[in-house]
Amino acid sequence: MRTLILGAGGVGSGAARHLSALRPDLDLRIADLYEEAAQRVAAELGPRAEGIAVDLHDPASLAPALDGVDAVLHTAGPFYRNARPLLEAAAERGIAYLDIDDDDDMLLSLLGDEELRGRAEESGARLVVGAGTTPGMSNLVARRSIDALDEAQDVQITMLLPLAVAKRFSPAVLDHMVHISTGEVLAQRDGEITPIPAYAEPREEVTPPGAQQSVPALTAGHGETVMLARSFPHLQEVTVRLSWLGEQGNATWRMITAIARGAEGEIEGLGATATQVLVHLIRAGALDELLASEGVPTVGTLVEVQGLRNGQPVRLRTLMDLLGKRDVPPEMRQDPTAVAAAIGLDALLDGRITGTGVLTPELCFDGEDLLRRFEADSTVLFVEDEIVEGPAAQ
Repeated sequence: MRTLILGAGGVGSGAARHLSALRPDLDLRIADLYEEAAQRVAAELGPRAEGIAVDLHDPASLAPALDGVDAVLHTAGPFYRNARPLLEAAAERGIAYLDIDDDDDMLLSLLGDEELRGRAEESGARLVVGAGTTPGMSNLVARRSIDALDEAQDVQITMLLPLAVAKRFSPAVLDHMVHISTGEVLAQRDGEITPIPAYAEPREEVTPPGAQQSVPALTAGHGETVMLARSFPHLQEVTVRLSWLGEQGNATWRMITAIARGAEGEIEGLGATATQVLVHLIRAGALDELLASEGVPTVGTLVEVQGLRNGQPVRLRTLMDLLGKRDVPPEMRQDPTAVAAAIGLDALLDGRITGTGVLTPELCFDGEDLLRRFEADSTVLFVEDEIVEGPAAQ
């Protein structure tokens, strides 16, 4: 059995290592726009891996990469630009597919594409989208809380990041982060998916479980909104927010996104986009002082589900603390999204999945099994609590 992993960056390479450990007999084809990067990862994995160059936007380059492939793992973002070509090729060929798509606009397009769904069902392809940490594991956490209530009404997801983490962003991740916090993004309001202003008021004050202080969070576009709204259409509200853990962090990010979006296309005379220039400055340390962190020392995702249990309003909260296992040495830490993608693909290869066509993790996987494996194999800890918000209805 051969699997194609597209993307030899941090997530793709980490997923390849984890998948290779889970399935030593699996043949891996590592593909990247830069052949040297793909071959470097393949050499580390050993003789059952090969590294090739692929331009996923060039059908003549993509087609031979898919020859003899049984499954595909797509980790090469940003997905609002890069999701469709490989997913559509997998649908045509009946190849099992999993990605870590986290862009709300692209997921709305894919999940609403009846023609794509029909082609995938006709070929027997199982195409799992949004199966990383967030979205992905966050969806499974939300599903668990929804199932624990008699009536789930609202889902709120907040990404909690210290501003200093931006120093480690790849160009693709920075592009994605700018994309989800500018212009319009999607939210579920009164049972309907609707566009709302990104990174805008009204803000929410969020206090993670175990924290002593709240942090401000503002609206952002992320895959959970579309995925959960479509999977659980009875939900009245689904919102994703982003917090850089303090007023200064949020203000700094607003300034960074304004710069990144200030010039469309390449800047004349530089041969680079504004986002690419920002990535270079961040990587070079030129913005270290600007990116100093403040506030709650947390890196994670907070999933809150509000509803009724025994007639009483309840809010179930789960913090996915990405650095929860703090005794793990830095050199032993794996990217959580790489781990999530690897165990998701492992389940897909084993056939431990429900349905065909375009699928989302919260409906197609055994959520409890994947969450147990994810917590066991990653540095993430799940911190749970619940808040009773009022008396039971009479």
